[in-house]
Amino acid sequence: MFRALVVEDQNLMRLALMDQIRASLGNCVVLGAETLEIAARELRSAEFDLVVIDPGLPGFDPTLDAD
Repeated sequence: MFRALVVEDQNLMRLALMDQIRASLGNCVVLGAETLEIAARELRSAEFDLVVIDPGLPGFDPTLDAD
């Protein structure tokens, strides 16, 4: 089954994105994470086909290289 993770600190935006993904993809699992720490825990515990991350999330720097 298709699995998606939405990482967004604003509750209404996170819920709206999750609803949009569900509406677009139909039968799927969509989880939300309010912080990078929660997202990291989810990513360690399961595989996801799609991860949507707010580039303005506190503590997130999209210009850094991943190690």
